[in-house]
Amino acid sequence: MPEITMTALQQQYSEQGFCFLDAETIDENLLHEAQKGMLAVRDGLFDTDIPPSSHPGYDVSRLCKINDAHLASTGLYALLTESKLGEGIAAVTGSALLQVWASQLLIKPPGSEEAGRVGWHQDRQYWQYWQEDEGLFTAWIALSEVNEECGPMRFVLGSHRWGFLGQGDFFSSDQETLRARI
Repeated sequence: MPEITMTALQQQYSEQGFCFLDAETIDENLLHEAQKGMLAVRDGLFDTDIPPSSHPGYDVSRLCKINDAHLASTGLYALLTESKLGEGIAAVTGSALLQVWASQLLIKPPGSEEAGRVGWHQDRQYWQYWQEDEGLFTAWIALSEVNEECGPMRFVLGSHRWGFLGQGDFFSSDQETLRARI
């Protein structure tokens, strides 16, 4: 696979609203520790002694969303602060300063199908702290192998130019109705 230049990533981000950073952005050891942290936080074990801001409990039959898991796990925290992720995001966006102010750990159990789906949405509608038209960046980091059966994240090309719609529903599994509404 040919190496993608930073210029190409910047152009993709500008035109499409998203881009994919190189796999070397995250060291294998950091990823391994984050995976261990994910499982521990999922199971209610917090090696920092700080619980996440929300943890609904883990149910193997449906989507589990845990807010601010990076505060509860040194492995997840290190993934965000010690990897080259920040450098890559800064280079792509042209930012001089980045700040992680929230994280969400999403776990889609195998076979959860409808109950594991995330509905079409814009992140901003759930993050009311941010009211600016720009300056918000979401990084999606897969901590396990992702294939079509897992229900991977999908992006709508150019939707970053639509502005804030205030529509969508994170927990809705009725994708067709959401698409029509958006």
